[in-house]
Amino acid sequence: MQNYILRRLLQAIPLLLGISVITFGIIQIMPGGVMGAYGPQTGSGADLAIIQEQLGLNRPVYEQYLSWLGRFLTGDWGRTLLSQQVVSDLIFTALPATLLLIGCSLLIGLGLGLLFGVISAVKQYSAIDMLVTTFSFVGLSTPVFFSGLILILIFSVKLGWLPGGGMYTPEAPYSFEDRLRYLILPVVAIAFPLAGEYTRYVRSSLLEVLNQDYIRTGNAKGLHPRSVLFRHALSNALIPLITILGLQLPWMISGFVVAESIFSWPGMGRLLWESARQHDYPLMMAITMLVAVAVLAFNLLADIFYGLVDPRISYA
Repeated sequence: MQNYILRRLLQAIPLLLGISVITFGIIQIMPGGVMGAYGPQTGSGADLAIIQEQLGLNRPVYEQYLSWLGRFLTGDWGRTLLSQQVVSDLIFTALPATLLLIGCSLLIGLGLGLLFGVISAVKQYSAIDMLVTTFSFVGLSTPVFFSGLILILIFSVKLGWLPGGGMYTPEAPYSFEDRLRYLILPVVAIAFPLAGEYTRYVRSSLLEVLNQDYIRTGNAKGLHPRSVLFRHALSNALIPLITILGLQLPWMISGFVVAESIFSWPGMGRLLWESARQHDYPLMMAITMLVAVAVLAFNLLADIFYGLVDPRISYA
């Protein structure tokens, strides 16, 4: 296992370098270029030329990339182009908010997906199965921006029960209840499609496992139905779900960009959106690389969990 993990980590190095090159190149050819962050209101062409020289943007692209890469690897992620704030400070200030949103949304979405998926598979073709199937398809077909706006309209604008944006009440002392009220709507908006997708995968995978010979053998031997279901069937049915979880992060990042923008959540998704809107390439590069590292880490964790869930899988 250790050799496998080391090999995967070594394979990630050229992949991350390739991602950084492609991302840097895309930023260079964006409409307006890197200097689009300043816009025409900055001053004359001479002023923009001075800014370009100060930032090193008048050098060849490959020199700019190598300069950025050298600073990035040493922990100097640069400063934002407009406000001159330290990029690493901005990121690590926004990161806890995004991790909180990711953790709560994934926990609720996965919990509901497992619960409804198991119920739907055990009660196949029953009224409960039809109801759960309807719920999952509605969740799968509802984009985050639509469900977020509907939730704000109903629970914030019409009923006034929950706040429609932000993370906490400004200038108010810390309160768990206050944070929870602000967390409910964005978590529901993100967890709803996740729960629908996980429900479908758990149901399909569990139905396939329940028809296997060893499950029928366990039932014939008189094992308790719950033992057969949870100890033998569900553990094998979780393998496809682990694959989906490992590949889910890119979708979740896009969902968080939309959700954090809609709910004014001060996290990484909103920060990425603002950096793209302002052509702030140091901030965009840093966030993109962190997301790439997170995607590779999630895939590696998924492979490791395969061996934990299914002892037949070996990485020797």
